Amino acid sequence: MQSKRKSKYRHDFEYYFHSQLGYKILADEHQYRYVESILAPTSEVQAVFSDSPAGSGKTALALAAAYYLLKEGEVNSIAYVRNTVSVRENGFLPGTIEDKERAYMQPAEDNITRIGASIGNQDLYNELIDTGQLFCTSTSFLRGVDYKDNMVLIIDEAQNLDLVELQTVLTRPHDNVKIIVIGSSLQNDNCKIKKYGPNRILPFQVYMEHFENQEHIPIQIVKLVNNYRGRFSQFADSVGKTLKQYDDKA
Repeated sequence: MQSKRKSKYRHDFEYYFHSQLGYKILADEHQYRYVESILAPTSEVQAVFSDSPAGSGKTALALAAAYYLLKEGEVNSIAYVRNTVSVRENGFLPGTIEDKERAYMQPAEDNITRIGASIGNQDLYNELIDTGQLFCTSTSFLRGVDYKDNMVLIIDEAQNLDLVELQTVLTRPHDNVKIIVIGSSLQNDNCKIKKYGPNRILPFQVYMEHFENQEHIPIQIVKLVNNYRGRFSQFADSVGKTLKQYDDKA
């Protein structure tokens, strides 16, 4: 019976994403390529970069693919890294360092919790944290860190990282680490970030070009296209087109 249910899928991960988690990656060629690139051995694809719009599944699919590799025994742990840049400053947050950073790590907690609910384990996030199979941290504490274990390193909201932060985190992993660098250049929350060149590109985009223009390290750049939150969200994200009209009139 199990094999009959799987018969329409070419690979086990397709069944896992579609039937177990509800992510319909077969219906979206960009999402499929993104997941396939993450699941590929590091000898074939060591790093995946994605500059994609909000709601396109960057974080959710990265964490789902990382957990798939974890449960299959292909990796030993998942590291989720963000910097602590908020949309607007709200003053000092109370509590320990973990308390202060937890709000920024919420996407990881939400998505792992969703995976847990799909597979019947409501406490999956806490279990992974407690066993050291998942750790979430900011870029504030990466000096001296050495990522050499068989692992997946997810760098989320990379558009908010300045060049020093990106250089710091991207010089931590060894060659057996799968690296996923994701963000949206349409939504930069770091007003102090330096932009480069005549096109005023972000450090995130600089690093994408840096890796794209070399031949020795296997990387994939995958742009997700569809905003699955809906047409309102997608249209709101295209406000730059309206702003350009004002620039043209200036």
